[in-house]
Amino acid sequence: MRACRLLRRGSAPAFPWCQAGAPVHETPNGILATAREVGLPSTRFRQVGPTRFAAVLDRILETFTRGGIANRDSLWLWDDLQEPCHALIRPDVCRVIRPASTPVWFMTEDHGRTKRHSNYWLFEGDLGAVVDVIENHYHMEYYVVSRKLDWMLLENHHDVLYGVGEWIVARLHAIEATSSNP
Repeated sequence: MRACRLLRRGSAPAFPWCQAGAPVHETPNGILATAREVGLPSTRFRQVGPTRFAAVLDRILETFTRGGIANRDSLWLWDDLQEPCHALIRPDVCRVIRPASTPVWFMTEDHGRTKRHSNYWLFEGDLGAVVDVIENHYHMEYYVVSRKLDWMLLENHHDVLYGVGEWIVARLHAIEATSSNP
């Protein structure tokens, strides 16, 4: 049984970054290329170095998934999320979390399965920079994690946005309540 309750609201629109003319790159160099194309300096968005990667990834997995570090090579972390958790179909990520200066980790799956240790690429930056990358990169499963490790937001390949942690779950409930009122 899934740990997270999903509420469907009809069909989801196409991702804006999947439309004609949107940049298409492979990860992780493609993610960094997208960041540079939108003018983000490395002080606002950068890949987490190899000396810190494992420790940061393990803390994220232990905090937000039931399987913890056993999920290093897993696909679809959204199938193993801790509670509290809530999911919605495609709300605008910019409406969910603020402010743009919030320091975050940004994780993406290694769809090409090219990594030797784990199935994830890990970046760090401010929320505004991460949103710029998400909006200008082709569709990918991604995870945005508070550097304080008190919430995580992720979007999967089904266009479902999941929030884990009390604060982000409350934000998703508020968005859901607002969007269901005419």
